[in-house]
Amino acid sequence: MLAETVETLARTARELKVITPDEWLTFEEAAAYLKKTPKAFEKIVAKGEIPKPYITERGILFSRKELDEWLLER
Repeated sequence: MLAETVETLARTARELKVITPDEWLTFEEAAAYLKKTPKAFEKIVAKGEIPKPYITERGILFSRKELDEWLLER
């Protein structure tokens, strides 16, 4: 299980390096992108209703692509 987690983190780190910065949104940017107040967005995130955020050295980031896919599935 630990090996899987390490591999997942390594894969995420590799993906983050090749994706352009504008594809990643901060918490505030993601809330605005989805036209939610920060409080409403916080509730959605806490319930796990939205694609998982990524924890990076820049902070918590959301993938714009994953948010778009989530919107299309709703």
